[in-house]
Amino acid sequence: MNVYLFIAIILGILVGITFPKIMEKYKYAGRISIMLLMAVSSLWYWKSGMIKSSYLFFEIFTWLSFDFVDYIEEKGIRALIAIVLIAIGTLGITLYEFEMTFIDILGILMSAGLALYGFIYLGFLVRPEEKEGRKV
Repeated sequence: MNVYLFIAIILGILVGITFPKIMEKYKYAGRISIMLLMAVSSLWYWKSGMIKSSYLFFEIFTWLSFDFVDYIEEKGIRALIAIVLIAIGTLGITLYEFEMTFIDILGILMSAGLALYGFIYLGFLVRPEEKEGRKV
């Protein structure tokens, strides 16, 4: 058994135990710490030359950071953020090859989900608001 795999399993168990407790006590501290973990992992894989794995962690980071869009009040900036999600998802689909490796399958699913989420959010954002009492 690989030593790094054993360390990764132990770290995964510790993260799985501690992050839900942190997220219960502090609202966004758990989310921000997971985002930092994803950003560091993305940079680590990028520096080691594994671009596909790095982009997968970057997509997870982008998905997690999309939760903070609720604090933005302008519709135009929200629409631009949704377009960025669509662009990142589309670029991810073109990056991965259609092989049966775990990273390729997970990357294609994550990229497609990210792009579809951006399209759906943009659709809900630009639909006309229905007025109360208006009959169609």
